[in-house]
Amino acid sequence: ERGKARTLYLGSRKSTVQLVIYEKGYEAGGDLNWVRMEVRVFPKGRQKGELVAMWTPKDAFGASRWLCEALEGLGWSSLTPKSIGTVWKPSDDQRARRTMLKQYGAVIRRWADEIGGYESLGDAMTDEINCMELESQLIKGDSEAIEPYLHLIRDITEKDALH
Repeated sequence: ERGKARTLYLGSRKSTVQLVIYEKGYEAGGDLNWVRMEVRVFPKGRQKGELVAMWTPKDAFGASRWLCEALEGLGWSSLTPKSIGTVWKPSDDQRARRTMLKQYGAVIRRWADEIGGYESLGDAMTDEINCMELESQLIKGDSEAIEPYLHLIRDITEKDALH
C-alpha cells in the first residue's frame, strides 16, 4: 500500500558508506517481508573513486568494516572490509570515557545495583560530584562558594545529631 512502506538509512549521506533498506512488499503489492538492500558508496578522493568504479557488486557490500559487521549480523559471511575514506578516530573525550569504563566499569555497575538501577545513577553521580566540589571549597575556605549550601550542611548536621 502506498505510504506504508518504510526506508531505513544506516550511515549519513556525508559518510563514505550508507546502507539503505526499503520495504518493497508494500510498494509493489507483493510479500510484505520483501525488502531491497542498497549500498551507497561515496569514495573520498579521485584515486579511491577510480578504484571503487572497478568493484563488483559483492565488493560494494564490503565497503566498510561497520557494514560488514552489520551484514554478518543478518547472516552474511565472507565479506572483506575495504577502505575507501577517512578512518574514524575517537575523540579525546571518547577515549577517556572508554578508559574510565574499562577501569571502573565494575564499580559503576555495583553502584547502579546498590541504588536500584542505572535510571538513578545519573542523579547519584551528580550528587557525588557536587559533594566533592563542596568539600574542596570547604577545605579551601571559600565561604562565598559555600554560602548557597550552608542550609543543606546544617540540615545534615542536625539530622546526624538527632541519631
